[in-house]
This record gives sequence, C-alpha cells and structure tokens, in this order.
Amino acid sequence: MWWILASAMAQEPAVLLPGTYTELLQLEDTEWLALRCDAAGSCSLQPAKVQVVQAQGHTAVRVEGGALALVQGVPAGPVSSEFTTPQPLPRYTSVKLGAGTRLVADGGENYRMMLSYMGAAQPVLNLPTTKGRTPGLRFAGDLDGDGKLDLILDSSGDRGQVGCVLLLSSTAPEGDFMAQAASFQASVKPRAADPAAQTVRTEVDLGTLGVSPENP
Repeated sequence: MWWILASAMAQEPAVLLPGTYTELLQLEDTEWLALRCDAAGSCSLQPAKVQVVQAQGHTAVRVEGGALALVQGVPAGPVSSEFTTPQPLPRYTSVKLGAGTRLVADGGENYRMMLSYMGAAQPVLNLPTTKGRTPGLRFAGDLDGDGKLDLILDSSGDRGQVGCVLLLSSTAPEGDFMAQAASFQASVKPRAADPAAQTVRTEVDLGTLGVSPENP
C-alpha cells in the first residue's frame, strides 16, 4: 500500500472538470483518474482517458462514463467519502462533514469558506467577488489515502468562469487541516440573464446556525 501511495504522490497533483469551455489551457497529459460515486455514496478513483475536442471556438473535455472530477497525483482505488453531491454554498450557510466538522461560508466583503473542526478553523477558499455564480462544495473525502479529509471546491464566483480547487491533507503544513494542492479554471459563455429566475437571499447571523469555530 505504501509504495502505491508514494508512487501516485510523486506525480504533481492536478484537478480538472469535464465540460465545454470557450478558453482552456492546452492539456499536455490526458491520463487522469476519474472520481466517480454511485447513488449509495460509494466512491472510487479509476484510470480514465480524457478526450479533448476543439471546434468552433470551444474546447470540450470529455471522459467516458462521466466523472465528478478528474485528478492526478493521488492513488487509484476506493475512496472514503463524506459528501458526494455537488451543491452551491451561499454566504451564511454551512455543510456538515462528519462528526464535529463543518464547511462554512461566512460573511464579510469577500466570499470565504472556513473548515471548522472541534473548536479550530482554517480558511480554505477566499474570493474577492461572487457575481453570477455561487461557489460550493463538489466533494469531501479521503483522496490521498492518508485517512484524513480532503476537499474539491467549486471556486468561481464569475458567471463567465468555471473553476475548482483541490485541497489535500497530505500537503498541509503543521497546524493546518489541509492545503491547496491544485486548481483549475476555464472560461465559459455566460448564460443570458433571466430576471424571472432571480431571488433575494436574506442574510442571517452565523450564530443562529450553530457553526462558529467555538461550536462546530
């Protein structure tokens, strides 16, 4: 087991989302691991061949069988998981990730996600603005095989951008839960605004959610 993990981690971590983009950096290596989860929440990382098709000013990144995300630099095989259904995380909301652990989107001028665990907290995402898109959580589980929580976060707040970040516990400095190991960002054609679909969110006090670092 150790030599499999060491061999995988010798490759630089990377993350990629399948989709169609108007601007995307050229992919030099198309050998990836597809993160897949079934309806029961059982997940695995499986070798996958990624197809990159360019036509009419768009670049399509495709993988047979689909994938929650594509990653490199982690070991293939079964993956323990805490959260497998991507969802946005608006300001002043949170997601529970196991006993005593929450991912919180707090207030302030910038958009910020905090990982809170047993009275301690660490910022894991900070964006200067969120116009047209709401960042969120794509996956939470043990991706690097060290028995600790890792995250894939949707990181774009611009309606013309798609992005995500990969945070691994195995790359964390002492005192932190995890560290950003890789990121992905690409341009997309923004959808036309639909006034009828716009909603107004009411801001609430984080304390009413019971998600402060002192009360995870």
